[in-house]
Amino acid sequence: MRTFAAIMVLASILAPAFGMTDQEFIGILRKNIPLLEGQINGWNKERATRCPQQKNAAEKEACVAGFNLIISRHRAEQDMNELRISGIGLDNDRRAYIARLVSGDGVAAYNKETLELEAILRVMFPMPK
Repeated sequence: MRTFAAIMVLASILAPAFGMTDQEFIGILRKNIPLLEGQINGWNKERATRCPQQKNAAEKEACVAGFNLIISRHRAEQDMNELRISGIGLDNDRRAYIARLVSGDGVAAYNKETLELEAILRVMFPMPK
């Protein structure tokens, strides 16, 4: 996810330099939506496998909550892609403002946090033997 977000930010800023049309950029975003859905399905499977195997009700609840958080973050990324697609038709001033809002620093921090959450979940709630 981190790599894709970085590519999207760079592509949105550098698209004119690469000669990428709006339709090509929309195509890239549209391709990512099913990829994120695949990640969501994978997290759903991990949740179904790991959480029932936890020792007590509190651990099971924490496990489900953690996996639900990761799933919601991937759904939020899907929604952001839809917003980026709808923003393609905006005038240049508004597009430039949006590009500044989704600068590399903000996206990198969000993705770093998501990756940390993924690692924490896998350590806290190991796969059953």
